[in-house]
Amino acid sequence: MSYYDGVLPELKKLAEERGCVFEPSPKPGFEWLLDIEASPGKRSFFSIECTSSGIVGMISVPALDREYSNRAWNRIEPPQRYNLQRLEWNGYAGKKVVFTLLQIWEDERAAVLIPLRELFNLKVFKDKGNFTVKKEGSEFFLVTPRGDSPISLETGTRAVFSLL
Repeated sequence: MSYYDGVLPELKKLAEERGCVFEPSPKPGFEWLLDIEASPGKRSFFSIECTSSGIVGMISVPALDREYSNRAWNRIEPPQRYNLQRLEWNGYAGKKVVFTLLQIWEDERAAVLIPLRELFNLKVFKDKGNFTVKKEGSEFFLVTPRGDSPISLETGTRAVFSLL
């Protein structure tokens, strides 16, 4: 069994332990999420709804045969990234909502948490929707412009719940 295959079941188990509802795809009204372009690799969506807050997320799996195995480049197209930001600003059904990506590095057996608010700290993401995750040693970072400190990212499926 691949590491990727275990991520959604693990998220469901952790959500239920916290008394939250886990859904493997977006709730009705969030169909626009399905148009997000994330490259390279595969993507799957999930939502976790708790009493006063929730998480809408996307799991992406970088292609295993990528040229630079210590980097994973991604893009979220302009209309979707601003729809996601509005979702965080306005919430949903009176609840606080955050959006995150959970990028699975299959060879490393690692789930890297990339919150949308961290992405909006990158000028290249705000301008073009691009971002790159880089692995150095056992840590993962968002690649930043030269001279800026890299943005450290949390790993593990439990890290998703730190956003609630």
